[in-house]
Amino acid sequence: MDKDQTVEDAHYDLQSSVSSWGNLLIASGGSLKPEKCFFYLISFKWNKDGKWLYAANKEEEEYRLGVPLPDGSEAEIEHLSADVATETLGVWTCPSGDASAQSNSMTEKGQKWIDRAWESHLRQQDIWFLLEHQVWPPLGYRICSIAAPWKTLENCLKRVWWQLLPLGGVVRSASRELRQMSRGLYGVGCPHPGVEYFVQQVNKLQAHYGCDLNLGLKVSTSIDMLRVEMGILAQPFQESFLKYTDWVTWSSMVSL
Repeated sequence: MDKDQTVEDAHYDLQSSVSSWGNLLIASGGSLKPEKCFFYLISFKWNKDGKWLYAANKEEEEYRLGVPLPDGSEAEIEHLSADVATETLGVWTCPSGDASAQSNSMTEKGQKWIDRAWESHLRQQDIWFLLEHQVWPPLGYRICSIAAPWKTLENCLKRVWWQLLPLGGVVRSASRELRQMSRGLYGVGCPHPGVEYFVQQVNKLQAHYGCDLNLGLKVSTSIDMLRVEMGILAQPFQESFLKYTDWVTWSSMVSL
């Protein structure tokens, strides 16, 4: 994009792209399923203090979008607000970066497993084996795809682990900090979502930063924008989080 684009232009281009894509699928024997389709039309506005906000494009009737169907008709698809999360490939995300839907999903999945475990009469060693191989993998799946604050990650599974303790032979009066501490550090060993998120984010940064591929370009762009908003030329990850956190737009790099 080499020029300013109005939201009307973006909507027109988006409809053209979706129509072209949908017709190509029909020509090859497939089609888009309207009930599985949705879109976000994102533009921005500024308040009197100069702070940007997402424009409420969902409320505008003219910003509808349709997908072509094999019979030649067109079906309207859902227009979502930028802060409404949807589940894609097992992860709840939204353009605004709000991670509450994903953390709530993790809590619900963990609670369902705990409810089943209380009825199963499993041995203590079975509980710890299943925690590592059955419980945590779906809970921590693609956790690095969200940009959640540390407190959200630290607290989202605390009650789940509290209920798990007696099933694994640990007294509930044990210090809360011990529950999500590694067994190598003499903790209980329940996975800490914040630590796991940090490990995956660092791995992603090291693996993709500087690579001329989609994810690498997004990481590089996010870091460049972070430096611009901070107003510094130095390495942003070496600066004080508490000093700059209110200056910058929340993103995965800020979360990291």
